[in-house]
Amino acid sequence: MRLNDIVSGVVLLGFSITLWFFAAALPNPAAQEYGPAFFPKVIAACLGLSAMVLIATSMRQSGTVAFFAFDDWIRDPRRVLQFLLVPAMVIFYVYSVEEIGFLLCACAVLLVLQLALGVKPVLSLVVAVVMVAFIYAIFDMLLGVPLPRGELFYT
Repeated sequence: MRLNDIVSGVVLLGFSITLWFFAAALPNPAAQEYGPAFFPKVIAACLGLSAMVLIATSMRQSGTVAFFAFDDWIRDPRRVLQFLLVPAMVIFYVYSVEEIGFLLCACAVLLVLQLALGVKPVLSLVVAVVMVAFIYAIFDMLLGVPLPRGELFYT
């Protein structure tokens, strides 16, 4: 599905205005010239300017580009399944990581996503195990960030 860039520009402009007002509400306890709202306001201004450029550019091209169109992949059930599998795996991870632990959960998510995308099973398994071990080593062992071990291993 493709939306005209005018829609994206309006959403970005709305986000930048919201960011500006929330940044303006940040307290400045020491009455500093460059307080905590300075950088969020700079980002909001840049984002708003980019959004206006995007809207203006899209309005010039509005006669040549459809406002709303479906891509070809939407007619292919396998591609739709692959697309829907990503948020499904995120939801699965969020709700099951505490129960089955990071190691099994992340390995299962990576394995399922790779198999759905057509990676060979043996390669998928090797990549999933190696990547999860690598991530575990970095976060849990090196950085000291405890990852969920899961209820299965505490019985």
